Amino acid sequence: YLAHLTRDTGAADTHLKIKDYYLSLAGDTPQYPTLDDLKPLIEVVHHACQAGAYDEANNIRRDRIFQGQRFVLVHQLGAYETALSLMFEFFPNNDVAQEPQMHDKNGKRWVLNSIGNFLMNLGRLREAVPFYERSTKIALDMQDWSNASVTYRNLADLHAQLGALDASAEAAHQALDLARKAEDKFGISQSLSYQG
Repeated sequence: YLAHLTRDTGAADTHLKIKDYYLSLAGDTPQYPTLDDLKPLIEVVHHACQAGAYDEANNIRRDRIFQGQRFVLVHQLGAYETALSLMFEFFPNNDVAQEPQMHDKNGKRWVLNSIGNFLMNLGRLREAVPFYERSTKIALDMQDWSNASVTYRNLADLHAQLGALDASAEAAHQALDLARKAEDKFGISQSLSYQG
């Protein structure tokens, strides 16, 4: 079975079948799941990505594992290592030097920004910088001023924690400019607090 799974021909189909199997095991996701409740869905994401179905995997990650803006995996369960490993699935061979493979640019931006957030929460501050920078570039290319401002605020926080106060001030300045450009009042107030 391992030989069949690792061969180029048929591997994607095999991963899709395994994905479907785990999806059938997952059932309905409880509103307040445990990590054990989410394990089949984490397997779904892994096998969907292995099959090249990155967009489907991202939808499962967003809707069922993170449960939208509730961010269940990290905010309720505190499973930052698991969340970080899950984000790596969106890169070919877990090689984060490459681009995330989903088609949606906003999804790519979100994955990169999330990796930065998860690394920060795990105390791996220096590793987070390039992920925030890559996320910001995508947001700027999309002219998504509001999300670019968010990532600059993340960079301002990160640089402050690293003691790089000049870089923190510059990132906060960029965040404020972009929040104003987006006419995002909440972003403006948050950016002003980082400048302070």
